Parts: sequence; structure tokens; C-alpha cells
Amino acid sequence: MPSREKWYGDGVYSKTNARGREAFYIRYGHEGRTYKERAGFKENVARGRLELRREQIKDGTWKQPKARRKQVGMTFAQFIDLFVKRYGGKRSQLRSDYVAMICGTLARQFENRPLRSITTADIDEYQTRRAAGFEAQRKFRISPSTLRKEIGALKLLFKFAVRWGHLDHNPAQEVSRPSEPPGRDRVLTDEEWARLYAELPDWMRPLCLVAISTGLRLKEICELRWADVVWERGMIRMSGDNKTGSTEPVYFGEDVQSVLEAQRGGRSVAPEDRVFGDADGEPFDETAAAVAERKGDKARARRNWLAGVFKQAAKRAGLYGRKMPRRDRVTIHTLRHTFITRLMESGVNAFVAQRLARHKSLAMTSRYTHVSDDTVRTAANNVVPFRRAANGTEGA
Repeated sequence: MPSREKWYGDGVYSKTNARGREAFYIRYGHEGRTYKERAGFKENVARGRLELRREQIKDGTWKQPKARRKQVGMTFAQFIDLFVKRYGGKRSQLRSDYVAMICGTLARQFENRPLRSITTADIDEYQTRRAAGFEAQRKFRISPSTLRKEIGALKLLFKFAVRWGHLDHNPAQEVSRPSEPPGRDRVLTDEEWARLYAELPDWMRPLCLVAISTGLRLKEICELRWADVVWERGMIRMSGDNKTGSTEPVYFGEDVQSVLEAQRGGRSVAPEDRVFGDADGEPFDETAAAVAERKGDKARARRNWLAGVFKQAAKRAGLYGRKMPRRDRVTIHTLRHTFITRLMESGVNAFVAQRLARHKSLAMTSRYTHVSDDTVRTAANNVVPFRRAANGTEGA
């Protein structure tokens, strides 16, 4: 229902909304233009405001009131919230930490800008600045893989903005994403694994043995609980709160079972207890606030701390260094690469390897599969070339 106007004369009028609330306005002229202002909820206040404006115009102190900015649809940040609520849990690549990282970064960049005001040029500029590092600070530089994910997220966001009627076109549609970087082909040899294992802290060795024998990711290792271990079936249940959202169980053999039994140590453990912890038995994903309150060490609250301990061990083993080429550095994720590669080199069917790796596609498994030079050389030597015998006959 439209608001009703009522004139009180001499430049004062009011508007009444559908709920019966009356608000007063004033109208006055200056230099051939007419100006309107809202002036409260009482007639006498409005008349006082109008008299003040006329005096200001007379003595030259009047300033033109700022025009109210009209909000053009929802802001980018508001649409991010809407998108996460409607869509965030429906696609594995947009689950929990992915949403927080990618959408959070994008929301901080475009902040409260109206969704309709963001252009293709803005996204191109964002991509350029993100690749070079905001404010030329090294810590803000990201890898091509991360930037590719961010631009992909922008494309998806604007695609749904068009689908849901918030935009007429997708400004990110013509934006090209960075090329997919080649996967790291770093795999541990037996000799390197022995060197690395010798440098690992005692409390970390069981964790790494399970990781290299099952292909579990860092987050999965940190959040593994005794309730997830099914001893009689030789498997570990997956909650689905992982990179791909997979609930495919992880199977283990006798070696891993021995490690897990030693980790339990014959003591009574609760199902909700975590399998692995640090040197003090504390979980790696404990909240920063809890750790700070008890130990004053916030760094230990993050899984990054665990990855850092691994890097230091790799550094002592000569397998990690800032001056080394990135592809040659050994990180804790190298254990997973090694596991999948060893699977393929042992002759396991590619589809079986895909299932054990819990990849969504065979193409992803092939990216993580790196055949060693020795394997290639052996295969080449096993090929019997066609040759012409001295007597003129062909043989194989």
C-alpha cells in the first residue's frame, strides 16, 4: 500500500505508511532548485527545520544535503551468506573449510559493494593483484592453484546470482582462470623414507607410518578417533568431512594394525579419544583459545604446527629446504603421494587405486600417480624389439 501524503502548508507535509506511522518532510527552494528533507515525526520539529534552512540560505551558510545512496540490490557479502546457506553443503568442493577460505577471501576483497556494480574488469584486476601479491607483500602471494580455485568460485557465485535473479549476466564468465599447475611428482624412495623416519620425533613416527600406509590426509589423521577404527574388518570409517566429502572407508593391513595396537598400548581408551596427539598427548586440532589458556602457545592449536614439525624432520634428513626447487621438497602430503604411487607400481588395478585413494575421478588418481625412473627403465628393458636376423628372417 503506497504512503499517503498530507500537506500542512508553507513547505511542510507528511507521509503515512501502511502501519499508520506519520513522518514529516520539508520542501524549500534555492537557486532555481527544489530540495526535500525528512524532518522527524512532529510538525513543530519540521517547521523549525524549515525555518533553519531558510535562515542558512539567507546568510550563506546553507550546504546542500547529501543525496542518500540508493542500495542497488544486495551486496556481494550478503550474497555470499545467501549462497553458503543455500548451496554450501550440497557440493563437496564447497564444504566447511573450503567455503570459509575461498568465500571468506572473496568477501573481504569486494566487501560491501553492490553485487550489480562488480564488472569483468574488477575481476580481472582482482586476479592480477592476487597473483602479484596485495600491497607487494610476499605473504599475500598465492599459488596458481589457489588463484584458480578462487576464480572458479567467483564464476560459480555469479552463475547462481544470475540463476536466482540477482543479476542479468555473469561478469566472471569471460574471465580466464590460470592454467592448472602440474601436480607435484615428489615420491619418497626407500632410502629417503629410512632417512626421514630416523629424524622424526618418536611420538610422530606412528602417525607417519599410518599416513604412508593408508594415504590418509593430514586433517583426517588429526581427527581420527578410536571409534572410527573397525578392528575386525581392518578398516577406518570416514566421516565425509574431508577434501572430497568421501565417506569411503580406508582399509589397512597387518602392519598398520600393529601400529594402531601399539599406539593404544593396551590401555583403556574412550571411543571419542583421538588416536594421535603431540608429545604431551594433546590433540592437534584443539582450539587456539584452549591451548592459549593452558600453555600460552597458540601455534600448537593448528595442524600447521604438525606440518611444521614434519618439515623440520625432512630438513634434517636433507629432503626439504627453501632453496630447493618446490617440486623436490618433501612435505607431509608427500606420504600420500608415495602411497598412491606405490599402489600403481605394484600392479594394482587403476580403479582399485582410485577407491583406496578416495578420489572422485580416475583423472585425479593419475595426477597423484608418478612412476619411478627405475620402473620405466625395467619396463623398457622387458620389451623385446622386432629385429631382422642375420639370415634375413624377422623375429621377436
